[in-house]
Amino acid sequence: MNMKKILALLITLVMIIGVFPVSYASDNGEIHINPQEFLTKSGTVEYTAGSGQVQGWRGSVITYEVDLGNIVVDMLEIKLRTGSAEAGNFEVHRDNASGELLGKVDAKTLAPLDWATILSAYIPLTTPVSGKFKFCIKTEGTAHSYHDIILYGKDPNAVTRGFSSLDGLDSFKDISNDKNRMEINLMTQLGLFSNDKVNFLPERPITRIEFVDLLGRFIKAEKYATTGIAPFKDVSSEDEKSQTLEGLYNLGIIKGDTEGNFRAKDFITLYEAASVCVNALGYRTASNTVSVFDIANSINLFKGVDTSETYVSKGESAHILYNLFKADTLVAKEIFDGMVSYKAQKNYIENNSDYVYDKGIVSANFYTNLHVPTKEKDTITINDTEFRVGNTRAADFLGLSCEFIYYEIDGEKTIAAIFPEKKAVIDIVQTNAKIKFTTINEHKIEFLENGEEFECELDATTAIIYNGVALDSSLTSLVNANTFAGAITFIDNDNNGIYDCVLIDNPQTMIISNIGAGKIKDEFSNEILDFDDGIFYFFKDGIETKPNALKVGDVLTVYQSANRTGKILTRVIIDQKLVSGKVTQISGNIITIDGVEYLLANECTEDIYPGLKADFYLNAHNRIITYKLSEERNAVTGLFMAASDESNGLSTKVELKVLTEKNNIEIFTPELKYCGD
Repeated sequence: MNMKKILALLITLVMIIGVFPVSYASDNGEIHINPQEFLTKSGTVEYTAGSGQVQGWRGSVITYEVDLGNIVVDMLEIKLRTGSAEAGNFEVHRDNASGELLGKVDAKTLAPLDWATILSAYIPLTTPVSGKFKFCIKTEGTAHSYHDIILYGKDPNAVTRGFSSLDGLDSFKDISNDKNRMEINLMTQLGLFSNDKVNFLPERPITRIEFVDLLGRFIKAEKYATTGIAPFKDVSSEDEKSQTLEGLYNLGIIKGDTEGNFRAKDFITLYEAASVCVNALGYRTASNTVSVFDIANSINLFKGVDTSETYVSKGESAHILYNLFKADTLVAKEIFDGMVSYKAQKNYIENNSDYVYDKGIVSANFYTNLHVPTKEKDTITINDTEFRVGNTRAADFLGLSCEFIYYEIDGEKTIAAIFPEKKAVIDIVQTNAKIKFTTINEHKIEFLENGEEFECELDATTAIIYNGVALDSSLTSLVNANTFAGAITFIDNDNNGIYDCVLIDNPQTMIISNIGAGKIKDEFSNEILDFDDGIFYFFKDGIETKPNALKVGDVLTVYQSANRTGKILTRVIIDQKLVSGKVTQISGNIITIDGVEYLLANECTEDIYPGLKADFYLNAHNRIITYKLSEERNAVTGLFMAASDESNGLSTKVELKVLTEKNNIEIFTPELKYCGD
């Protein structure tokens, strides 16, 4: 059968099934709009149906409308192509071409301008929008070809990022491979970046107000404001950032342009960012003859930063602030005959806040002592010093070389932000369909990946942490490699090829069906957990609690190990997570339920398929472990198509599998005919 016949067959099948319109749904707070799906157009607008692109010429106006629901959007990204001769401005207005100006883009600043490269133009919204939102693109350049429109905002249905072991390590979903990953996470933990969104958009340019506000919040710049009115023509006293801007101005850190404007929504250039940081460090007062860039480079302000771009990206802004915090501050030493001598004093973070920067290996947490601590069980040890973990997940970084920021009150040190150093090599091997462990002992760990054998040698210097506890007993007595279904994390802190630490996570998931006499019973395996059998710690929402917090229906993640006395040490994480909904998509081990993504737990053996409507149980890692069918079913929950393969191509025998309201699968064989050759 030739291609025309195959296409005709598929077209006929679609006609039988019905036409399904394409919709652009929210995915982690992103809404994509096809440029061809415009509401109205005026002027010269050219497009070819199905191409996905629209070309607007000078003076054209293209209007779009989208229903955001309760998603709050504060950023637009427009992907476009344009040439050097055609490049010029385009504007985005609300409602119509005469409506509120949301942003203007100078396409000449988007390089390269060769009509072959799709560029990204970002437009931050001063006032976030939700509900029904109408906007239009007004082309002022000769021509621009628009390819995709993306609206970014907070998705109220997004899964809360949980922390357990090294799973869910990052503050945002889209930074795991970003070179500024550590700096972004540290700044987010300090509260400088808001993590109420799933995506960070590290490559997106950062605006002038966003950048200076990061520094302003860190040093609490508003306390240096005297009038509450920023000294800039384009900033009103009603602006929520006016006090921050005035405080930074009074400190000599920022200044306006030659016309006295601040230009808050303009993207900040590398030179402007350098000027802000150099002013903050006090070096500008020492010399008016040395350039800002020379000073910035001399104090390593741009170390590890890409300086090839004109504008600073969000990811690079985190790195610049990180370098700023570690740089020495220049302060006046003495005045003699009208001359001021300066000296470098402390680093910026210590000189301008109550925070201290340091780094070291997390050598112990509150489980590794193998006894019941006498104080609150929220401490770790770094460089032989004990720290409280605060609101961080520092206890999960056992064995890792980390950079961290802490503060001290009444002699007690508390971690404010912590993240593994960039030089630390972390390899996580998780049991799944492709990976199976064959040997797990104190000397070596072997596993098969797609049939290929891998061997990891351990030596006497390798620390082995089993279920969060420094191992004292034989590893082979605790783990059966053939039935092991957990994850093993290999840590090489100094990247010298020798593993410094091996973390073995081998949890058990339980769902309570019965509680009584200090015992709980698992709903599915009927296994009994006896509280008198060893030492138990119970945690709920990251806080230690008592056994009376347990109730029937709770989902438990249970970690068991052994202490020096041979007693079983058990951590029980109470996390009742029940998600009711319909499976809309499956991709590998990612299950999408009503538009929200969840990972599938290794211990889940249930048959999960698109269209399944059920009550899904999630463990403490926010992974699906099992489900129960919902009592109420929708009418039709899904369609499947299958065409048999014959030696000379596809046959006309096509089966339709329909999931019915009773969750049964009905099979239909429609009669199909060829249309043409």
